[in-house]
Amino acid sequence: MLFSGRFDSVEDISMIPNLISSNNAFSNVVVSNLDKVHSKNEIMNKDIKNFVKIKNLKNGKIKLYHNISNEINIYKLIRLFGFRLSKINGKRIYYLRINEKNEQTNFEAINDRFFQFLKNEEYENNSNEISNNDVINWFFEKNPIRRNNLLRHHLTEELSNSELHELLLQINSKYESEFRIKRILESLRKWKFENTVDSIGSFSKDADLYFKHIDQNDFIVFNHFNKHRILLSGFDAWKAKFSHANQIGKKLPIAIEEIKLSFEIDRDLKLVTPFLD
Repeated sequence: MLFSGRFDSVEDISMIPNLISSNNAFSNVVVSNLDKVHSKNEIMNKDIKNFVKIKNLKNGKIKLYHNISNEINIYKLIRLFGFRLSKINGKRIYYLRINEKNEQTNFEAINDRFFQFLKNEEYENNSNEISNNDVINWFFEKNPIRRNNLLRHHLTEELSNSELHELLLQINSKYESEFRIKRILESLRKWKFENTVDSIGSFSKDADLYFKHIDQNDFIVFNHFNKHRILLSGFDAWKAKFSHANQIGKKLPIAIEEIKLSFEIDRDLKLVTPFLD
């Protein structure tokens, strides 16, 4: 029988379970028609029969299988769990949205979450025909979650600028380092720190120094180490004593006390807050 590219029912679709992952152009037709079939039933139902079908064998046993309609329901459930897919710089990125926060994840985590859903019997089972062991065996035998166009269609979402930034901080070390350094530099300017260069290596040779007078001969000093090696770059925070501000970077401090090495705004701000007023 010749295929015309049109589906009139879910049962028609179930006749071609393998085509979705083998032909991109064809699978786009499948996705488009499936959306029309399912558009009237968008509420997620966790009945196990939404994810598997039962075939009664002649020997009295049953066999579980799934068709494309079931696969779609699985991917809708995966989306309900919070999993999403997008592209950043041409690369597909899986992420998990929890309480409006996005965390990088991977395909294996998606597979594992669905397995836990089955293992812990989070589904509804109103049938006496299916046991949890049957369901688990089906999962391992049939491997129902695939990296195909159906999965991509149901999980893909366009990222907002803030979401893109949030994920880049997790997946791109250079981006994260540049943002972290920029944030500290902006904070130092906001706090009205002056700057000079450590010409003698009192903190870090040739490093940019940022300092603020706090009391008598006491200063808060930040040295920017590895300035030209962005992945290794950072700031150390010190409390140091100098006779005069113009000695900073030119003479050794009279006394020095470590506040925090590799200073981080979110983690360590409380350590310098008392000196910023």
